[in-house]
Amino acid sequence: MKIVTKLQLAAFLPVLTALVIGLTFFFSFKAMDEAREKGRTAQRIVNNTHELSSFARSYMLHPEERPRSQFLTVHAAVAGIVSAIRSRNSKEQQLLDQINDNIASMRETFLLLVATHEQHQGSLANAALHTEAEERLTSRILIESREAIANALRLESLINDRLAAAQRRISALVFLLIAVTTFPLAIILLRIMKNIKTSFAALRKGTAVIGAGNLSHHIGMAADDEIGELAGAFDRMTEQLRNTTVSRDALAEEVEERRRAEESLRASESRFRILFETMSEGFSIDEIICDEAGKPYDLRYLEVNPAFERHTGLKAADILGRTTLEMFPDAEPLWFERLGRVALTGEPGHFQAQFGPLGRWFEVSAYQTEPGRFAIVFFDITDRRRAEEALRESRTKLRAALASMTDAVFIADAQGNFIEFNDAFATFHRFRNKEECSTTLAEYPDILEVFMADGELAPLDQWAVPRALRGETETNAEYTLRRRDTGEEWVGSYSFAPIRDKDGLIVGAVVVGRDITEQKAAEDRLKASLREKEVLLQEIHHRVKNNMQVISSLVSLQADEMEDDAMRAELQDVTHRVRSMAMVHEKLYQSADLARIDFAAYARSLLDYLWRAYGPVAADVRLVADLEPLLLPVNTAVPCGLILNELVGNALKHAFPGGAGGEVNVSLRSGSQGQLELRVRDNGRGLPPEFDWRQARSLGLRLVQMLAGQLHAAVEAANGEGTEFVLTMNYNDE
Repeated sequence: MKIVTKLQLAAFLPVLTALVIGLTFFFSFKAMDEAREKGRTAQRIVNNTHELSSFARSYMLHPEERPRSQFLTVHAAVAGIVSAIRSRNSKEQQLLDQINDNIASMRETFLLLVATHEQHQGSLANAALHTEAEERLTSRILIESREAIANALRLESLINDRLAAAQRRISALVFLLIAVTTFPLAIILLRIMKNIKTSFAALRKGTAVIGAGNLSHHIGMAADDEIGELAGAFDRMTEQLRNTTVSRDALAEEVEERRRAEESLRASESRFRILFETMSEGFSIDEIICDEAGKPYDLRYLEVNPAFERHTGLKAADILGRTTLEMFPDAEPLWFERLGRVALTGEPGHFQAQFGPLGRWFEVSAYQTEPGRFAIVFFDITDRRRAEEALRESRTKLRAALASMTDAVFIADAQGNFIEFNDAFATFHRFRNKEECSTTLAEYPDILEVFMADGELAPLDQWAVPRALRGETETNAEYTLRRRDTGEEWVGSYSFAPIRDKDGLIVGAVVVGRDITEQKAAEDRLKASLREKEVLLQEIHHRVKNNMQVISSLVSLQADEMEDDAMRAELQDVTHRVRSMAMVHEKLYQSADLARIDFAAYARSLLDYLWRAYGPVAADVRLVADLEPLLLPVNTAVPCGLILNELVGNALKHAFPGGAGGEVNVSLRSGSQGQLELRVRDNGRGLPPEFDWRQARSLGLRLVQMLAGQLHAAVEAANGEGTEFVLTMNYNDE
């Protein structure tokens, strides 16, 4: 077997191994992608189930059409997701069926809740029973949602376990394939190397004996490969020499002479070959082909260097001995005419031309080596030609872009001469046309007066172009300009930057100017209008605050006249709630920002008011306030203030019975992602063991739940050494 064939077979095994591994990876990762998609679907089921629960609670608090339609829409979506999933795994399919049952049950319960509410809406009879029925239906929905979420999480866990097992199987399979193929390949290569080494040793030994003059020596190698063929050639050569050689001395002399000639030739060829293979220019030796009339029409490639392959992308093995028209029938005749003139006349040639079939430009130097043959040295100048063409196109596009712009654009060189500017430049500087414009910066102080934003006359070195040539970059720098001849005055906005070469040196500047006279006038009118609206809005907040204080005072007076202690307490709670809302408008009236208030300062004022309002009840209760400064919009601050009023009021009224002293802690924290945490904690007697505050019938705690729902906030209560309520929510401070 030929050595080349052995090496090709040895090279085929890694390719086959790579193909098998690639197919294994493809089908394995396809299965893993399906598992990941199921995992993401399970997570969407969890999220949608949370939304169903949230919409059900929203409908309970606000039985309107919007939360009902939202619930049904999300239910249809999640039901569609669940029904679209099919799994060959029995456990996964069982969980999917359970999730589908949970979702269907939630819908039935929700529709029953809606029907119950609509059936008894507006009816005062048995209101408590209706409310209890609605709450039980809502609880059933929450229980079904928790079961659906739990099943979805178990489904996601099963999918993740299958995904991890698949990854372990893939790793083991790849390792096994590599181990199985590497060992046989190493054995084959070692055997090939051993056979080649043995054959070369026998050939070297035989040629040494023949070279010493023993023409009767027979190598006799039986290997069926290239080395065996070479050994057979040596045997035939020694046989012919033995038949034709008369004198060993003459043979030795001839051999020595040939050896010296070969060494000289090898040295010369070595120098030529080094130059031939290392030169960066493409080089080829070619033969011109003429027709019957002696006119050049084609050429044949005889020798090319590695740089030829790099510049043309053609391989020597594919072109040597072939003609240009064989490979490129559409080659331009111009090449054959020019190169044929060199090959036939001996006159050197130098030219630049595009070789169309390769789509490249070359700079060629050609000279004759012998009649009909020539050598060429060439460079690939395609990038340079393309750069020149791109430069021409970019200049054309730049001029077209400048002509289409309404802003004044001008480009200056390092000496301040305007080398390019558009028609808008003439209009901006109050010239009739571009021809009337001066192209030298030094001439413009005689034409224009330029003033800084503070009204001071700007010296020439503070104009836009000199500043850019000093390396400054600025956007929307305002100058006031005045024509010296007409006295016309306008406001310009300049943006400028330096132009640097590849070494970072400043070689020019680019400036864009825009007439903003009308814009400035419009801004002044807008600012005046805005000031009027701010004054009006402050007055509105002031009047709202006053009206709410009047309402608070009237309710307080009415409470004082009540003989029923329960009614008096209820009216006092109303007073506190109205007062908490009035404080928001009071803070807004006092603030420079009419849309947001400092909630920490507002909370301190509200807590001070509550401690004064509860008088003897709060006298022995210590307040600890840890409030982080936080700006809140008014539509968030009002519900938060009411919640704080209810939680602190409950602590003062119920946490310390019999005048027992204690402590109330109020803290306010904000996170980096727009998160708010409001915490109210007391060290009083705590909630009763069996008390569920979410089911409380008191208006205060129900108000806390409704306001939290409006804010999309979560409220949690902890009962230990006292009571702690924590409100968490995301807010938008814009």
